[in-house]
Amino acid sequence: FPSHDTASLFAKIGTTYGAGNGTTTFNLPTIIDPYVPRAGLIGWWPFSADGNDRWYQKNNAGVNGPAASSDRFSLANAARYFDGVDDNLLVTNTCFNNGWAEWTVSVWANLEAIQRGTFLNTFPHNAMGIGAVAETKFQVAIGNGTTWLTNGWNTNGSYQANTWYHVCVVKNGLNVKLYIDGILDKEYTLPSAPPNLDCSFYIGRCNCANEFTK
Repeated sequence: FPSHDTASLFAKIGTTYGAGNGTTTFNLPTIIDPYVPRAGLIGWWPFSADGNDRWYQKNNAGVNGPAASSDRFSLANAARYFDGVDDNLLVTNTCFNNGWAEWTVSVWANLEAIQRGTFLNTFPHNAMGIGAVAETKFQVAIGNGTTWLTNGWNTNGSYQANTWYHVCVVKNGLNVKLYIDGILDKEYTLPSAPPNLDCSFYIGRCNCANEFTK
């Protein structure tokens, strides 16, 4: 089965082995797409039917409004549509620390219109955020939990509405690289190291009234 099609996989298990007697355990490998790196992986949220983390960590996201939608391959129920008003997914586990010496955050995003807003943001708010600005640029900001260490770095390249983009932020020490669709778009140096902050995070509308995208 395709790795995103968990419903078909478990239907097949039920057909082959039956429902079990309440004590049956199936030791299955975690279902994850082959392009996702496993080493050091904290979580992977494919949005196939729910907001659950499909990796071992089980940092599941609560779904607060966004409807199931089609992904970049036109696969139904493989993405989430955020209404730009109050929809979000909230990962309550503190599974991310922006003070780690090295980390990578990778997001697929498709914005319905040219707009300003955040589509991924930590809690505390001023730790890390990825979003867009009205000048058709993606933007990344990293902070100390209270204030931003920068006012946000805009990409060199521009985005178009109704187009899928892969946005990837890679931090290594003070060095931060921003990739768009696998191509290095921008590289910059933090003025100081962020403190260790254990963060939960929002996808979609965060805890700030004006921070959301559609």
